[in-house]
Amino acid sequence: MNRPIFLITIFFAPLAGVVGGCAPTLASGETIAEVRKQDGLPTLCINNKPIAPVALIPIGNFPTDVCREFGEAGVHIYSHIIWNWRDVRPGINQGLSEANRWWLGPGRYDFDKVDRRIRAIIAGDPKALVFLRVKLNPPDWWIDAHPDELLHYHDGSRGPQHSMASLVWEETYERMLRDLIGHIESSDYADHIIGYQPAGGKTSEWLLYYRRDHTDVIDYSPAARKRFRAWLSDRYAGDVDELRRAWHDETVAFSTAQPPPPDLRYDSEYGLFRDPGRAQPAMDYHRFLSDITAHNIIRSCRICKEETQGRKITGVFYGYMLHWAHTRVLLANEGQLGLRQILESPYVDFLTSPPQYEARRPGDPGLFQSGYFGSYRLHGKLFWQEADIRTHLAPKPVHYSAANLEETRSLMTRQLGYALTEMNGLWWFTLAGDDTFRDDAIMQHAKRISDVAEHAMNDRGSRRHDVAVFADEETYHHMQMGSGALTYPLVTDMRRMLSRSGVVHDIYLLSDIVDPAMPDYKLYLMLNPFYLTDELRNAIKNKIRRNNAVAVWFYAPGFVQEDGSFSEAAIADLIGIQVRHRRDSQVLQMGLRDVDHPILAEGGNTRTLTMQKPIDPVFYADDSAATVVGVLQPQGEDGLVVKEYEDWRSIYFAAPMMDTALFRGIARYAGCHVYSETDDILDANSRYLMLHTTSAGNKDIRLPVKCTIRNLIEDRDVAKDADELHFTSKRPGETLLFVLER
Repeated sequence: MNRPIFLITIFFAPLAGVVGGCAPTLASGETIAEVRKQDGLPTLCINNKPIAPVALIPIGNFPTDVCREFGEAGVHIYSHIIWNWRDVRPGINQGLSEANRWWLGPGRYDFDKVDRRIRAIIAGDPKALVFLRVKLNPPDWWIDAHPDELLHYHDGSRGPQHSMASLVWEETYERMLRDLIGHIESSDYADHIIGYQPAGGKTSEWLLYYRRDHTDVIDYSPAARKRFRAWLSDRYAGDVDELRRAWHDETVAFSTAQPPPPDLRYDSEYGLFRDPGRAQPAMDYHRFLSDITAHNIIRSCRICKEETQGRKITGVFYGYMLHWAHTRVLLANEGQLGLRQILESPYVDFLTSPPQYEARRPGDPGLFQSGYFGSYRLHGKLFWQEADIRTHLAPKPVHYSAANLEETRSLMTRQLGYALTEMNGLWWFTLAGDDTFRDDAIMQHAKRISDVAEHAMNDRGSRRHDVAVFADEETYHHMQMGSGALTYPLVTDMRRMLSRSGVVHDIYLLSDIVDPAMPDYKLYLMLNPFYLTDELRNAIKNKIRRNNAVAVWFYAPGFVQEDGSFSEAAIADLIGIQVRHRRDSQVLQMGLRDVDHPILAEGGNTRTLTMQKPIDPVFYADDSAATVVGVLQPQGEDGLVVKEYEDWRSIYFAAPMMDTALFRGIARYAGCHVYSETDDILDANSRYLMLHTTSAGNKDIRLPVKCTIRNLIEDRDVAKDADELHFTSKRPGETLLFVLER
C-alpha cells in the first residue's frame, strides 16, 4: 500500500497573506508578517517590506538588558520561549517559576506572567518585533489527570509527557493556543507580535520523549494504540482483507492491531533491508509516528494562522533526517520522517534547527541538523539558522566553545556566511546565558553582521546549479532501524566531506525531483534511493538522463521495488549499470585503480578507501561496458565504475567511500566549478563567498567570473577584476567572508 495518509480530516482554504499574492492592505497600527517568495527566494516581509531575518532568542525570562544591547546593534526581531511545564534551567535571571506557571488549568491562565515577559523585551527595544515559541507541553495538572495519554515505553513505564498520538492532548493544546493568541492579539503590545512557533515534544523540536540512553522504542500508550488503529483504517481504506494481506496475518483487525514489539522493530530480514512479508507492522508503525508528528505540526501552525487571520508567521523545528540518519532509534522512532508533508503545508512558513553539536567547533563545518536548503527554497520556506554559539564568555565551556574573542567572532561570521550564501535567516540564541554575549567587542561584531545582513537584502545573489544532492525519507522505512554502518558514511560523513570539497551543492528531499520547478543540475548525487515507487523511479530517470548530466549512485539504488521485493534488474533499470550482490557481512575497502580517468585527476589513483563497520548485503558492479575505476578488496569485485551514454553519464559506488579529491574529480568531469582544493569549509552563491579554514597555510580560491572581491567584515576591497584570490591563513577556524561585485 502506498496511499498518502492524511490525519487532518478538516482542510481550510489558504488564509489571506499565507500563500500567494501580497499582504492585505494595512489597517492603522496593524503589523502583518509573512514569508513570501521575492526574486524566487523565501523572504520575510513586515507590512509588505522585506527585512533581514536576523533575530535574538534570549534565555533570560525578563531580558530587558540584553534586548537593549542587541537593539543598539541593529537586531530588532526577537523570539521568546513561553514555558509552561516545570522549572527548566532555574537560576538564569529570575527562576522560571516566576514566569512559568501561567497555564493553571483548562481555560484558566495567569496571562500577566506572559505579558510581563513580552513587555520586558519591548522595554529593552521599543522597535522589537516578537515571534513567540509556545511550548505545547501540558503542565503537571494535566499529566496527573491523564496517565493513559502519556507516552509509554514497551516495559510499561510512562514517559514524562504526552503521547504525540493523544487526541486529548491535541484538544488541550488547541484550546490553550487559541486562548493565548487571542489574548496577545488583543493586547496593547499586539503591534510588536509577528508570529508564533508551536514547540511540541522534547526540547521544542517535535521529538518524542525518548529515554536519555536511547534504550527503548516508543510509543506503547493506550492513546498511541487507539490512534494507530484509526491510522491503519485510513491507510488501508477500511479494507481489513488488505490489512491482513499486507501484515501476513489472517487474524488481525483494525480493532485489535497492536504496535509491534521492539524485536520486530529493531530486526531486519535481509541484511540492512526489511522484508514487508514479515516487517510490515513495524514499517507501518514507524510511518505512523512520523505522520502523527507531521499532523500535529501542521495542525498547531494552522491554529496560529486561523487565530491571526493569516497575518502572522509560523514555523517549527523539524527535518533532522540528515543529522540522525546513522542513529539507532532517533530517526524512525522519533517521528522525523514527515518532512514532505511539512513542506507541502501552506500553514508552515519557516523551519529551523541548531548546528550539529558534535561538529561545530572552530575548524568544523557547523552544518545544521536540518539541512534541506534546496527543498526549503523550492517550497518557499524560510530556514532560520539557530546560532547557539558558546562564546568565550560561557561560564561552563564545552567542547565546542570558543576559546577567545577571535574564535567567537569567527563562529559568528561562519553563521553569517551560511545565511548569506544559502539565503537563510539566523537567530542568536543565548542558551548558555544572556551574559555570554554582553561584551563590547562581541556586540560590535553583532552590529557589523546586522548591517551586512540588512544591506544584503538589496541583492542576495543566486545559487549555482552545479550539484544537487538527494536524500530520501521513505527508504528508511525499508531499512533496519539503526543502519549506521552504512548511513554514517553515506549521509553524515558525506555531508561533511561535501562541505570541505570546494564545490557548491544544494540538498533536496528526493520527492522534490518530481516538481516541475526543480532546476536542472550538472551533477546529481543520489544518496539513498534504495526504495522507489514506480512513479518516482521514472521521474528520476526523466530528470537526470539529459543535458549530458552525471548521476552518482551508492550501494543499492532502486534495489527495493514498489511492492517491497528485491531486484538486481531494478538497479540496472535505474542506473544503467549491471549490479550484483551477495549475502555477506563485510568491512568494505575500495582500492582506486591506476587508470587514466578524469575523476582520478586529483589525489593520486592508487589509494585505498575503507569503511569502519561491516555491511550486509555486499553489492558490486558487473558490467563489461563500464569503465572500472575502483575495486573492492580483497575479493577484487568492481566497486567504482563509470558508464557513458549519449545524453548522460552514470557513476556507481558499491559503498559510500568518497574523499574530497575524488569528489572534485567527479565535479570537474560533470563540468562543475571548483572554488578551492584545500579542504576548507566553503559555501558560495553568485554574490557571496564564505571560507572557514580547517588548517593554516596558503589558500587559493578560483571564481567562475571576474569581479571585485570585497572583505565584508573588514569592509575593504581585496582584489579588482579578478577571478582568483590568494592569501595565507594563520590558523584553523578562521572565517573569511567576501562579496563578489560585478
